[in-house]
Amino acid sequence: MRRFINSFFGRTVGQVMILSLVMPFVTLGLVNRAEAQIQGAPTWAVIEFVDKSPEGRAGIGALAAEAVQSELAKLQRYDMLPQETVSRTISSLGLQNPPTDQVSLLRLAGELRATTLVTGEVVNWRVESVGGGKRADVILRVVVMDVASGLPVNGAALSASSSVRTGDIEDATVVQEALVTGAAKAVSIINSQTLPVATVLNTRENTALINQGSRTGFRDGMEVIVIRGRDQVATAKVSDLEPDSAIVTITRPIRGIQPGDRVRAVFAVPVASPKFGAEGGIEVMRPRERGRSPGSGFGTLLIVLGLAALLLTGGNSTGFSPAESVSAEALMYPDSSGRSAVKISWKRDIFARGNSQTMQWQVFRDDVLGTPVQVADGIAGSTIDDDAVTRDISWGNFEGVIGGNTCNVTEMPLEDATVAGVIAGRAYSYAVALVYKLSSIDLPDGGGTGGGTGGGTGGGGGGGGTASDCYFVSKQVAAKGVATPLPRPSLVNPGSNAVIAGDTIFTFGSVVNASFPMNIEYALQVSPDPNFPKAKSKVYARVTRGDLGTLSSGTVTNLLSRLSSDFGAGVTEFYWRIGARNVADKPGPVPDQSGERYVFSPSRRFTIPAPPPPPPSL
Repeated sequence: MRRFINSFFGRTVGQVMILSLVMPFVTLGLVNRAEAQIQGAPTWAVIEFVDKSPEGRAGIGALAAEAVQSELAKLQRYDMLPQETVSRTISSLGLQNPPTDQVSLLRLAGELRATTLVTGEVVNWRVESVGGGKRADVILRVVVMDVASGLPVNGAALSASSSVRTGDIEDATVVQEALVTGAAKAVSIINSQTLPVATVLNTRENTALINQGSRTGFRDGMEVIVIRGRDQVATAKVSDLEPDSAIVTITRPIRGIQPGDRVRAVFAVPVASPKFGAEGGIEVMRPRERGRSPGSGFGTLLIVLGLAALLLTGGNSTGFSPAESVSAEALMYPDSSGRSAVKISWKRDIFARGNSQTMQWQVFRDDVLGTPVQVADGIAGSTIDDDAVTRDISWGNFEGVIGGNTCNVTEMPLEDATVAGVIAGRAYSYAVALVYKLSSIDLPDGGGTGGGTGGGTGGGGGGGGTASDCYFVSKQVAAKGVATPLPRPSLVNPGSNAVIAGDTIFTFGSVVNASFPMNIEYALQVSPDPNFPKAKSKVYARVTRGDLGTLSSGTVTNLLSRLSSDFGAGVTEFYWRIGARNVADKPGPVPDQSGERYVFSPSRRFTIPAPPPPPPSL
């Protein structure tokens, strides 16, 4: 053994073994350093403040921005971009300095690769003579804007004063001191009221579970944004609040949410009055929280009066809502082997008139402006928007005039249009409007059609004329949530008529459209009946994926025992299929005979080994 150790070959083997033991620790150290680089400080940029003061002195907005940037840098929590870099980028983009509209601000942030912008206003400033010296007072408003959403996530409105300076002191000196004091106060306020941040743990339909709750500052009904990296993926509201968790309900889906997304609260930035108080103080007006308003009792009275007015006027005002329970649901049309489509359905509102007065339903889609994408007869309760390349429709065009109580249109104003169908894999929002007609004698002013209605309908006469039909269009009523037409998933493995003898991985093709990334929930459904009736169908796996290519259900464990338990020990022939739906869809695809809201693939047959025969009787 000693001879082997002292040989060249033995020394080489020993060195290789030592290296193999050391390498995992070296690799671990390198990985930790890489993670530290990835998890760097967020990048912030401070934009020159807008000078709204009556004095309008040049450069005061830049001084305010420099003061705020300096105070934020002292926190050592953010990667603060230099003011020179920000100004140079504004010039290179050809933007007004300071930029004030959101589009320009977001362009600037994208060029700077900043995650947060700090903007603000010098609302007012003054220099006062106090006790033989000078004192400057300033009013500032600071807004911290999240770049991903373009929404404010923090801010402050305040006043600040310089010390009283005696001697030959220029106004600019005391004003700059007041700005520095105000910047310090603003950053202190912002730092103390940092809004809660949470992480998405799990998702389901249009809701998500987050890992923070009331203990960290979330409140019931609070508006939040959902962020993935530097991109906003949804807007939501907090509900079902617990001390350490909460549910957020999606109010505006953009790309769909997934576990790991970050949730940030939206902040209502206070507004400062430009008027100084006796000692330099100001009045700060805090915006009301969304969903809360004073005088709710008076508002309820107005609603009741409005409903009464609708009943009395026959609903011919601009507030007439023709439908309720408007929904948009994905499906394959005309059957499960057909084309990708969306079914839009509605129920007539209680104020809608009879069949003779409802003339045409118009369906609008969010990617086509001003023109409906589908029309339906006035007595219909639904229609289909499929993936046809184009379709021709004839619709009543009222040129944007909603409702009314004057008879200006006495014939249906039909106009032909060619519109495109849906794109499979893209999410859509829908709304419906109703073209309806009323008799001129039902209008408050008798229709206002002059000789066409005669004295019998024109403001007082009781006979002698003929009534006219008057045409109107209602306002649009939006469907709740979005609908995503999808192609049928393709099945990969197991193949047709496969024999499965144990735990199995089921694979299938993604239905994600690369041009419209989103998270898709897939469901593996099994049944002994190829028609998948509700009583004989089970979902054995659900997975949420946003990638392309071939996907998998994961290993379905205890498959044979589950099949035996769910469908009977003697059943050996089964069928499997994959369902797909956008996680942001509400309410989801039209349910099929199994009761599940998915767009399903064709089914495949598989068998399992027959159970062994019972032992012979003695």
